[in-house]
Amino acid sequence: MGAIALLVAGGLWSLSYYLPLSSIMEQWKDVNTYVEQTQLYSSGYEERLNSLAIDSSVTLAAKAPGTVILVIGESASRNYMKAYTPSFYYEDTPWLSSQMQNPNFILFRNAYASWSQTVPVLQRALTEQSQYNGKEFFESASILDVAKKAGYETWWFSNQGRYGQYDSAITLVAKTADHAEWTDDSYEFTSKYDDALLPFLTRLDPTKNNFVVLHVMGSHIYYNNRYPSEYSVFQTPEGESTVTSAASYANSILYTDHILSEVFAYAQKHLNLQAMFYFSDHGEDLKISHNPDVFSFEMVRIPMWVYLSPAYQQALPGRTKALRAHAGEYFTNDMLYDTLCGLLNAPSQRYQPYQDFASPSYAYNRENLTTMLGQRRLTEDMTDMQGQPLQQVDVQASTP
Repeated sequence: MGAIALLVAGGLWSLSYYLPLSSIMEQWKDVNTYVEQTQLYSSGYEERLNSLAIDSSVTLAAKAPGTVILVIGESASRNYMKAYTPSFYYEDTPWLSSQMQNPNFILFRNAYASWSQTVPVLQRALTEQSQYNGKEFFESASILDVAKKAGYETWWFSNQGRYGQYDSAITLVAKTADHAEWTDDSYEFTSKYDDALLPFLTRLDPTKNNFVVLHVMGSHIYYNNRYPSEYSVFQTPEGESTVTSAASYANSILYTDHILSEVFAYAQKHLNLQAMFYFSDHGEDLKISHNPDVFSFEMVRIPMWVYLSPAYQQALPGRTKALRAHAGEYFTNDMLYDTLCGLLNAPSQRYQPYQDFASPSYAYNRENLTTMLGQRRLTEDMTDMQGQPLQQVDVQASTP
């Protein structure tokens, strides 16, 4: 297969994340546009990186040297996590629940995804592009660019196959890291469990400033394929399929909880961990998965939390205070780039403080936030995680 055909084939695969089914000709036209635009990301990379102006003397790396870890979850919904939803039947987050008593952890209660599928979410979460600023992916800096300029050696380790390698926005960003590796080099979903990521951490030099991205397989359907047999703790009721049952999903969340605990414990002991940030790309509706054509808000309600070391909190008390103040505020994960800029204390001309959850200038709330790339307002989500009606807040919508 020729290079152009490979590009288009990869683009068609990736574009299936974006659009409902349409005519072949319409989709082919959209694929060509998408391929052309994503390739611009690579061709303009050096110019964007060189233009990024960050004062490295004031960053977290300078004030509190060490390691920062970003973990990207997959299909995790706070609806089905005991730490977020006490009424959930299964005790599937024992480690995270225990950390709720740790003053160095902050759980964000009202985080949402910007879309219900991985590629369009992460191309925004990892770059300047968001629902609110009109920027294009191919002209945007990424959080890896910011980390490099802020004084970090950058690492990307993924347990998701390199699907759409030839033009996937995720892969294009990942390959700009100083070191990027996948547990499976195939272009399909991996069959490996997420513990395959743990040995990668031993490659890091603990005397250096490291910025690490771990992309887990998490709870991607089919749930019973995402955890080893010893994590089949919750049993599927007789007559239900183990493939998509709530029990299997809870087992996958339980396993992710274990992986996060292992990452945290190793990094804290061996890597001088200064901050660890976790969020999911999108959520999951256990009846219909996360197909945008049959949207429900369960598909976009996500977990998100951060650990800040005592050294971090001493070095950046203002950032710490802002993050704590926003624990119950509303947020969509396409603003993660600006939030991580804030977390690293690395503002630049490519940073918008009103999209930064780690800034007192954060300017969004339930009234002016949207999901599904602007198609749905968060005010349409009329039930809480227990399915109870939300209390209406009398706040006028405003646009920063």
